[in-house]
Amino acid sequence: VYGLEIGQKNVIDGEETFNKFARFTAEKLSFYNQSGAEVAYISDYKLYISDVEIKGNLQEGGYKDFVDANGGIVTKWVGRS
Repeated sequence: VYGLEIGQKNVIDGEETFNKFARFTAEKLSFYNQSGAEVAYISDYKLYISDVEIKGNLQEGGYKDFVDANGGIVTKWVGRS
């Protein structure tokens, strides 16, 4: 498989390792953590993420999610754009 990896190289005890990197191939774009575990990827027109933290708002089609004053999540129809 041909592709490209982009990341930060570290040398630990004389051994080269990568710290958080991305791998691009014709089939998939993958993101890895410092342990080498795949944490997110894009494939077949879909984005897959193992753990998500949203710091603002999230819009899914015509719906938008908001964090309310009590820390809960409110989903509201805002229409299609």
